[in-house]
This record gives sequence, C-alpha cells and structure tokens, in this order.
Amino acid sequence: RSCARACAARARAARSRCPCAHARALHAAHPAALAPRTAGASVALCSRIGIMANGELRALGTNIHLKNTFGDGYKIDVTLMPSQEERVHAFIKSIIPTAELLNVFVGTRTYKVRRRDVSLASVFQKMERRPANLGLIDWGLRQTTLEEVFLKIAHEAEVAAIAANTSMPKRRRKRPTEYRNGHFNVSIGYRQ
Repeated sequence: RSCARACAARARAARSRCPCAHARALHAAHPAALAPRTAGASVALCSRIGIMANGELRALGTNIHLKNTFGDGYKIDVTLMPSQEERVHAFIKSIIPTAELLNVFVGTRTYKVRRRDVSLASVFQKMERRPANLGLIDWGLRQTTLEEVFLKIAHEAEVAAIAANTSMPKRRRKRPTEYRNGHFNVSIGYRQ
C-alpha cells in the first residue's frame, strides 16, 4: 500500500515539474539512481551524491560533505575599480595572507582561501571596516561549488589513470587479424 502511495506521489511530482516535490516523492518510497545533467539538479534531487570517474565510484556523500571533504575551502570574489588593482590586492593579502589569486578578469578578481586559514567572522568584520577610498566596489565569499568538486575529482582520476599507464611496462599490441575463406589474414596497418 505504501508503495502505491509513493508511486502516486511520483506521478504527481512529475506532472508538477517541481524538483522539491519530485525529490520528496523519490525519498519517500525507494532510493533511486539519477544522472542529473547539472550540479544544481543533483543538489535539488538527491540527498546523497555519488561521483564516478573512469568507471569507479570516487566519492559518495551529501552535498555539504563532498564540498567539505574535496573542496578547496572558500573563494572570495572582488569587484574593483580599474585603477585600484594593486591597492585592493594588498588589502586582501593584509586580511588573509595565504589568499591565492586564482582568476583576474577586467574589474574582477577571485581569490582562493583554505578553510583552516581563515575566520569568517574576522573576514566579514575587516571587509565591512575597509576604507571607503580603497576602490573596492563589491565582494562576496562563497564555498567551493559542487561543480568544482566534480571537476577536481575527475582531474585527480585522470592524473591517476595517466600515472598508472606510464608506470606499467607497455605491452606490444597484436596486429588485428581477420578470418576469410578459411584463412587468417593479418592486416599490415592499423585503422584509426
């Protein structure tokens, strides 16, 4: 009887196209394996997320667990006036000496900060007390995104696969053979 109710709930959720209702319907009855196309859909639809790379399950956990375990900490996005790059950079380094500049785009900079190197309360306090003539227009502090976690795990798997292939002795490839008219014909070249 409960399965019938869950199936009816799934049908209602599918008709409403509401991710939250769909997620509740899925969790109410049975666990489901989904392959969402975006990280946002994973967060909306799944209570636990598994990440596979090269055919192996590399990580499994909740959204927050994956971000805390595999994430790089925090990112600080800063929007600044064009002529004030050096002053703003010096100010950020004075607040967080270990901040690493990741990205520079016209009027915007992104810094990476390790979680253990920063007190969020201190950063917010110092940013709010910054000088008015600093040239800092806007700023934001965010946690590593789930998409960045996916990319990091995929990159690590790729590096591991390359290391595994280079550390093993290379085997000689056999030439492809073909059976025709009772004879084996050996191809001289390889087709790509």
